[in-house]
This record gives sequence, structure tokens and C-alpha cells, in this order.
Amino acid sequence: MLIPLYAEPFEQIYFDILLPPIILIHLFGLWIVIAPYKRQVLAQLYVGVFALFVSLGYGIITIKLVYGAIGVTHYLYAISLALAYVLGYYLLFKSHFNKLQSGVYYRNSIEGSSDFTSTLLFRSAGGIGLLLGNILLGVASGSFVYGLLAGCLLFLAVFFSFVTLSIHRYVLMRRHPDLVVIQRPA
Repeated sequence: MLIPLYAEPFEQIYFDILLPPIILIHLFGLWIVIAPYKRQVLAQLYVGVFALFVSLGYGIITIKLVYGAIGVTHYLYAISLALAYVLGYYLLFKSHFNKLQSGVYYRNSIEGSSDFTSTLLFRSAGGIGLLLGNILLGVASGSFVYGLLAGCLLFLAVFFSFVTLSIHRYVLMRRHPDLVVIQRPA
């Protein structure tokens, strides 16, 4: 997350906004790594908070790219991104809670497509993405590259938004400690 902060154009305000949480989240992670078997339940909270921070951080970095590099001057992008985050998290957690209440949370993933089809899809997606990325970067210039980078960062932000559900997993583990199986070193 630090590399896009140093990218041109460097603006101190984005650096000042994101650096303290980066340091705090890494200190929290180091504290968990010191005694991982003792803090297994707390690791779920760390994963969720880390994913939430990374998702919001990538959103802030895209704001930096859109306003600083591409040259957008109005505040409509920042306002619409903030509204998209609020609406997206509301819908994500609402869907998560509805699936938990209905009891069919994992049915689609178990009865879904075969392992070969999904493995083939993931293997080919990486190669196709690399090919398309090289073609686009070969014919693109200036602001298009920054826009493409901002789009990729927003895609990563959406991915990390799904990982924030670990916060609710941590809450459930705290509410029902009798159902938690703690792993011990062999």
C-alpha cells in the first residue's frame, strides 16, 4: 500500500492519512505473530480489520490518482465513492446475515461446478489478464494508465471488502467459545 502513496504526483495529505493506520495495523499483526497459538481467535479480528483498512486505503489511493494524476477537479468522484462504500458494505453484511439466518450459507459452493472447471478458470484468468494488461499498457498513454491502475485498485478494494466478514466471524467466536477449536502445536 505504500508504493502507490509514493507514486507521482506525491501529495503529503494522502501520506499523512494512511501512514499512521499502516503502522498500527502492522504492530497489531506483529503482536499476534509473537504468540500465534494463544491469539488464534484474535487473528480473525486482525484479518477483518486489515481487510477493511486495505479496502478503504485503496479507495483513498484511487482518489489520489483520479484527482492528482488524471486531473479531475470536481468532488463528485469522492462523494460517489464514499456512497458506494457505504451502500456496498450495507448490502454485503445484509446478505451475509440473511445467509446465516437461512442456514444455507455454503450450499452453492458445495453443489457448484466441478473442481476441474473452476481450476481451469483460475489458471486461464491469470494468463488472460496478463496478456490484456500488456496489450493495454502497450497502446495506452498517460491518464489512461492511471485510470487503469485506479480501476485495478478498486477491484482489489472490492475483493478485500469480502474479507471484512472475518470481523463477524470473530464476534461469533467470542459469543460461542464452546464451538471454537483451538489448534495446538504438535
